[in-house]
Amino acid sequence: VANTHNYFVGEDGVLVHNARKPKPKSKILGPHTDEEKALIDMLNMDTKRGKEPLKPKDVPAAIDLGKGLGLGTDDHRYGKDPTHWTNGPHIHIDKCRVGGDKHIPALP
Repeated sequence: VANTHNYFVGEDGVLVHNARKPKPKSKILGPHTDEEKALIDMLNMDTKRGKEPLKPKDVPAAIDLGKGLGLGTDDHRYGKDPTHWTNGPHIHIDKCRVGGDKHIPALP
C-alpha cells in the first residue's frame, strides 16, 4: 500500500486514505526540552522578547548554553553576512525563537 493513495481495508471494505509522511520538525521550532525552554525564556527576558539587544557580556554565556544543549549556534555580530537580517548585529541558537524571531539581537 506504500504507493497507493486510497485503498479498501478489512472485511467491511473501509476506505483508507494513505497520507504523505509528515515533514520533520524544524530544528528551530521544536519540540523543546525543559533546558531549551529555560534558555528561550532567559533570552526572551534578557532581550525583552527581542526588542532590546543582548548585552555583550551575556552573549558568550548564551552561545555556550546553546552549544551545551547540542544546538547549533552562530555569531553575526561582526559583519558575518550582515545583509540577511536588517535589524543589526545578532546571534543564532537553533530552535530558539526570541520574540517570535530566530534572530537574537546582540550588541558587539
